[in-house]
Order: sequence, then C-alpha cells, then structure tokens
Amino acid sequence: MPSSWFARHIKETAPQARGYLVDTIYFGGGTPSLYGERRIRELLAVIRRRFEVAGNAEITLEANPDSADRRTMLHLRRAGINRISLGMQSAHDDELSALHRPHTFQQVQDAVAAIRAAKIRNLSLDLMYGLPGQDMARWQDSVEKAISLKPEHLSCYGLKVEEGTPLCGRVRRLPHSYFMTVPM
Repeated sequence: MPSSWFARHIKETAPQARGYLVDTIYFGGGTPSLYGERRIRELLAVIRRRFEVAGNAEITLEANPDSADRRTMLHLRRAGINRISLGMQSAHDDELSALHRPHTFQQVQDAVAAIRAAKIRNLSLDLMYGLPGQDMARWQDSVEKAISLKPEHLSCYGLKVEEGTPLCGRVRRLPHSYFMTVPM
C-alpha cells in the first residue's frame, strides 16, 4: 500500500462517499504521468478498496506530449488508465515556446500515436486561445489540426495570466494589439 499523502487523503475522505458509486477518477494537476505506473496502480488499488468504483469507470490521467511515449502509455493502460487528457495547447511551435511548453506539435502527433498504439481508446486534447501573437487564423489552424488527430474530446481554455508568473511580466510589456480579440 502506498504511503503517500494521496493514499492517506483517500483513506481519510472515503467515509464521506459511502453509498456513492464512483464512475470517474481523474489524475490531474501537472504531469501525473510522471508519477509512474507502480504508484498509479497502488493509488487505484487504494481507491478501489475504499470506494465503490463502477466497472466501467472513466479513469483519466493528464499527460504532457513530451512524457507520453508508447511504453509509458502501455504501462498506464495496464495500471487501469483508460483515458488520457493531453496538454496540446497549440499546433504552433512558436506559441508553445512563448508559453515555455517543453514540447512541439510533432511531439503531440507522436504522443497521440503512442496513446493509440497502447490501445487507450479515449483521448482528450487541451487547447489554449488568447495566446500572445495568436490571431484567429492561427487559432483556427490549431483547432483543425487537433480535430485531425481524432480525439474523443477537445477542451479549449482561454489563457489566464497569473500575477507573479514569468509570463505575466512578459505580457505586460506587450502592446494590447498583440492579443487576439474576438467580437461577440
């Protein structure tokens, strides 16, 4: 049994969910794919012991394209993961670089191929709009390229610049016209 904070938290909170059927489990908040197959398997075992989990529960794990190789995805599927939420963000490498994302669009394509090769049938891609320098044509191109990868789900998020982050400092120095605006 894992001795992590996560496992302890699961044990402490499980009594509050007594009588409920768990049909969704979501590992998110960064890059949980780096947590490793063994730890994911252990956490799922704790969850299954402490909660009533539906046999067809959707079990999602967030991953970055640079950490989604075939071997890792295969191990995660064997651990019980049946859905990957992949942080694509953009199909344009210059936009990814501006966000300090460690991957390229080619790595997104490779990651999708690895996920499919591992027989994970449920894929979600995350995209961001409102990026510095992104116009409507580039946004549309990213959406079209994401759709061409045939995900089962597409999530689109507006860029939120958080105070105190390196991006916030860079954005403040840019003219307002540098940002995409869409009339409503």
